[in-house]
Amino acid sequence: MFDPGRSGPHMQLWPFRAERKSTTTGREALVDYAVRTSSDIAVSPERALRCPAVFAGVRVRCEVLGTLPIVLYKRRNDDGKERAADHPLYRLLHDRPNGWTSAAQFVMELEHDAIMHGAGYALANRNGERIVELIRLHPHAVTEEIDRATLEPAYRVTAAGGQRTYSWRDILHVPTIVGTSMPLPSTALPSANAAKRLASPSQ
Repeated sequence: MFDPGRSGPHMQLWPFRAERKSTTTGREALVDYAVRTSSDIAVSPERALRCPAVFAGVRVRCEVLGTLPIVLYKRRNDDGKERAADHPLYRLLHDRPNGWTSAAQFVMELEHDAIMHGAGYALANRNGERIVELIRLHPHAVTEEIDRATLEPAYRVTAAGGQRTYSWRDILHVPTIVGTSMPLPSTALPSANAAKRLASPSQ
C-alpha cells in the first residue's frame, strides 16, 4: 500500500542527500522544495499530502499503477509474441528491481516522485554491461542537464561523497508528462495547492 511517509526523508537512498534541483530545460516552475498558493502559503510535497483530497488522488494513481505488472515480451518469427522470461531485465521489472524493493513498490514510488516532484529517477546499476539492479534515486539528489546542441540529457547525482554524472543510458527517467509542448508545470503541486485551498475552511 502507498505510504507517503516512505517518500519523505527516510526514503532517501543512502548515501544520497537532498539538493536543490535545477535543469537547463526551462521547466523551473517550482522554486526549491515548495511553491506558494495565491494566499501566499508555501506548500511542499510533504505538506500537500496532508490534504485528504491530494493524498487520495496520489494514492489512487500510485496504487493502481502498482497493481499492473510490467511484462517484457519478445517477437516470434511468426509475428506473434511470448514472454521474454529469459531477458536479463525481466526479473528486475516483473519481480524485484533490487533486494529491498518489490516491483509494485518501485512503480508506486516512481509515480509518487513524478506527481509530487516533477520526475522519478532510478539508477541502472551495472556489473560490466549487465544491469543487475534498479535503484530509486530521490528527486532532489538528481540534476538533469541537457546538452544545448544535441538535447542529449545527462544526470548529475549528488551523494554524501560528492557528485557523479551519469549518461541517459544509466538513468531511468519518469517525467510527469511525456510528449507535449504545452507550457505545463513540472509537477502536479499547483493543482494540489488549489485542492488544499478548497479543503481549508480558513481560506
